[in-house]
Amino acid sequence: MERVAQVADDMGKFHIEQPEFPIPGDVQAVDLWLYHNEKHKEVMVRFYYPSWEPNQVRVEVSASRWTPEEPTYEAYVAAFNDAMCDFADRYAKLFGSEIHFHIQPKE
Repeated sequence: MERVAQVADDMGKFHIEQPEFPIPGDVQAVDLWLYHNEKHKEVMVRFYYPSWEPNQVRVEVSASRWTPEEPTYEAYVAAFNDAMCDFADRYAKLFGSEIHFHIQPKE
């Protein structure tokens, strides 16, 4: 999670938080709060992994208000892509290794 926070800090468009969970050490996470988004309010991208699956980092996107109010699959994906547009390239430059995001297909 330290590398995620470092890349996000380098991007300069996030407020970065380390959330606390009920059982310390059970889940490692970093929350990236987007400073500005023209479509949605208080967009957050959370990177996390449970202690029993440390090699499987998950990412969730949330907002306190979505536009439209009932977001579609496409709205979630677009919000993620807008927020993380050059994250993978910056990660590669900083650490010399690649990071890939797998977005589950629409059901």
